[in-house]
Amino acid sequence: MNTNQKFQALNALVSSVDEEASLGMDVNGDWYVHLPGLEIKHGAILSGVGCHYDDAYSAIEHTWNRLTDGLKKGEYLLLRAMDEKKRHAYKWNGFMWETLDEKAYK
Repeated sequence: MNTNQKFQALNALVSSVDEEASLGMDVNGDWYVHLPGLEIKHGAILSGVGCHYDDAYSAIEHTWNRLTDGLKKGEYLLLRAMDEKKRHAYKWNGFMWETLDEKAYK
């Protein structure tokens, strides 16, 4: 996948809960990918996905790598973690975002 396709796939993930991915630059000139409502879940711990990089390309590539192949054993992506009715768990299966049964995944 090229960088544009990776960004589109990240946007598709958050758009599943009516949000939109964006690419931004902070006041220091560092680039980041904003994915509203997305957390990494490992056990009882929720972690943010944000990191800052020198250029837009690196921001997308590093974010993609962290959220796909970079997930450690037992980690998965969680959208709207604090809303039990709209909470969704996902993992990249190499082709698309796969919805997980969070209770069975534990």
